[in-house]
Amino acid sequence: MDEPIDSSFQAFAASSHARAEVETRMFESALDPTAPPDTALFKAMQVERRREIYCLRTLLHFSQAAVLRAQRLTRHDTPAGPDA
Repeated sequence: MDEPIDSSFQAFAASSHARAEVETRMFESALDPTAPPDTALFKAMQVERRREIYCLRTLLHFSQAAVLRAQRLTRHDTPAGPDA
């Protein structure tokens, strides 16, 4: 169960880093009054944001699945009843 969580977290971190780089380039190009607007950078930033959201949703899914699995295991390990 940890492997999907780890890989989703790594993908989120990579996407976050890529988005930050694209944002930096986009803002640098926006500060140059002679440069034409670069819509490709804006589109790339949107792609990375969508990727981040997907990774976060995947992390949430696997985290919830891990919690449910742990709860099931805990219920099976507890004695059957308050007096047991």
